[in-house]
Amino acid sequence: MIKNTDKLIMLMDEIAIAKSKLQPHDTGHIHTSINWLQHRVEEVKKELETEYVSINDQRVKLNRGLWDVAEKDGTINNV
Repeated sequence: MIKNTDKLIMLMDEIAIAKSKLQPHDTGHIHTSINWLQHRVEEVKKELETEYVSINDQRVKLNRGLWDVAEKDGTINNV
């Protein structure tokens, strides 16, 4: 199974490639593909926000919002 981080990188690479293929006309299908890929990027980002991490040999659900707040206020350091 492909990790979500790898999916995200691959999708973003494909978006960059597709954007480099755009022409002034006759590339509407590429615009459609780019929009779909960008939608998938957002879906994968949401999946990453709810992934689980291992802390002290326990599986803990990672909540990015709380994680970011804890990092800013110094609750966690060098994670």
